Amino acid sequence: MADIFGVEISYTKSLTDGVHIFRRLDKTDDEWTFLARDTHSPYIDTKDMDTHATFQYMVRALIDDQEIGIQSAVHIVTV
Repeated sequence: MADIFGVEISYTKSLTDGVHIFRRLDKTDDEWTFLARDTHSPYIDTKDMDTHATFQYMVRALIDDQEIGIQSAVHIVTV
């Protein structure tokens, strides 16, 4: 069986229903790409992990399927 590589995104949802997770290529993409709606931490991003790249990740909290508050801090990961 082949190993599956990915980036683990851990978060604390507190009193929210979950999060929307976004990603973009570091220093090349202006727009965030929606990855997933997640309700249980952690989320494992395995999309396009076969290429060497640096990604930026951020999340937005959800209540009743609506994004609330401000975006999280941006985290940079090189794979």
